[in-house]
Amino acid sequence: MVTRHRKRDYLVSAALDGGTQFFVFIATFALFGAAGNAVEMPNWALNPTGNLDYCLRLTKPN
Repeated sequence: MVTRHRKRDYLVSAALDGGTQFFVFIATFALFGAAGNAVEMPNWALNPTGNLDYCLRLTKPN
C-alpha cells in the first residue's frame, strides 16, 4: 500500500510546503505588524497569558 502512493509523495510535500509558506506570508502582514500595527491576540483557555510552560518554579522567585 505504501508503494502505491510513492509516486505522488513529492506533490503532497510540495503542497504542504507551499501552504505553509503562504500562511506565514499572510500571517506576517495580517497579524505580526509588517504592514502597520500588530494585532493583539485574545487570551482564552488555549492561549493563556503569563508563563506558557505552566512551571511554578519559573514564576515564583526563590
